[in-house]
Amino acid sequence: MNVSDLILDFLAAQKVDRVFLMTGGHVSFLLDHLWGRTDIGYVCVAHEQAAAMAADGFSRMRPESIGVAVATSGPGAANLLTGIGCSWFDSIPALFLTGQVNSYESRGQRQVRQIGFQEMDIIGMARPITKWAATVDAPENILWHLEKAVHVAKSGRPGPVLLDIPMDFQRQDVDPDKLPHYQPEGEAAEVPADLDALVRRCAELLQWAERPAILAGGGVRNAQATGELRELAERLRMPVCLSMNGIDAFPHDHPNYAGFIGVYGNRGGNFTLANSDLILAVGSRLDSRQTGVDTSKFARFAKKIVVDIDARELGARFQPDIAVPCHARVFLRALLEALPREA
Repeated sequence: MNVSDLILDFLAAQKVDRVFLMTGGHVSFLLDHLWGRTDIGYVCVAHEQAAAMAADGFSRMRPESIGVAVATSGPGAANLLTGIGCSWFDSIPALFLTGQVNSYESRGQRQVRQIGFQEMDIIGMARPITKWAATVDAPENILWHLEKAVHVAKSGRPGPVLLDIPMDFQRQDVDPDKLPHYQPEGEAAEVPADLDALVRRCAELLQWAERPAILAGGGVRNAQATGELRELAERLRMPVCLSMNGIDAFPHDHPNYAGFIGVYGNRGGNFTLANSDLILAVGSRLDSRQTGVDTSKFARFAKKIVVDIDARELGARFQPDIAVPCHARVFLRALLEALPREA
């Protein structure tokens, strides 16, 4: 089987029905193999940045799949970077495939700027804003790289990944039955060992509070936990405020919707948090556009429960009263189980 066909078969198996791309010489073999397929198509854009943004949007709307953008080497790959950065900061899983010069044209470890035409170290450029970026090192390892890329993009805190594929690899044949598969390595748990104790403490604070409020961020949508969020708000009759990235995590015509918060938010949402005595923040990193630079003035009379799948975000700007390093849907389901059925 041709490597390009294998790549497209893999993407189709991930429920990817289109990729976003701009044509270029170093992805020409991959693009040629799109011709005639009925299970996967393409959208050809006018600039690679648009392809990256489209892949990001595809992932937001199709969480069961993954957005894919394809670009050629050099300036084509570099043009993806702004869109990759968007996926990185918004925690959106997306797969970026770039073509690279033939492996035998690569500068390798030689201390020159370039050997092959449009050769560029896109891996070094993309690494700070991706969860994983790698160059496929042999045609026989293409499936291993694809499987790892999708797994990394979607596991834990989601984010973008990039694979750089030399052009000569794209046109080679491999035996799919003999290809190595990726086996996930040890990873940080999405559920803390003391979750039950943390949830009990949260439930106690919620039952104590007189003016509690929920702040929902993009992590709620990424975790596909909007249903649990709504159930919690309705059961406890709590107002729900939304961050910019969580703007679609709760219906705006719901009677519990209090508003969009932060510098770009509205008075209703900001006043709700400012006057609350308890904030339950789920899936929001509470950056300065939400809290202000001086975090001591953010909801100064409120106790704060912060739930985030990335433990490194907890306490990055201020220390919450309860910090819960947990997947949003897992936490919300556990909290609903711990609370009385009637508020």
